[in-house]
Amino acid sequence: AFGYCTLLKSVELSSTVEKIGTGAFCLSGIENITIPSSVELIDESAFATCGSLEKVKINDGVKNIGSEAFAGCEKLKDIEIPASVETIGSRAFAQSQNVTISAPTGSAAETYATENNIEFKAS
Repeated sequence: AFGYCTLLKSVELSSTVEKIGTGAFCLSGIENITIPSSVELIDESAFATCGSLEKVKINDGVKNIGSEAFAGCEKLKDIEIPASVETIGSRAFAQSQNVTISAPTGSAAETYATENNIEFKAS
């Protein structure tokens, strides 16, 4: 939908959005985004290679983050993941070396961070 839109710096998603599809924002110029609680799925490569993306807040309600959803986001520093997230796909944050995952202790996000040597901060 917005892939390759390099001039797109910000977007506000409606509370009626239920899914962010494969590659929806890949290679866009987005700098930060808040995912509304109406979204249940952030699909594969949804935000892949967003070189300007620095901060992501995922609201409670999201259940799945797809493979490589945030891969190659080299400026991504902070991502807040709620306890509602049950699965995080393989390589979801590949080549996003400076990212810190903030999530509740005991969550799927903490397990993912530990298994993939990603900095974790309890929220």
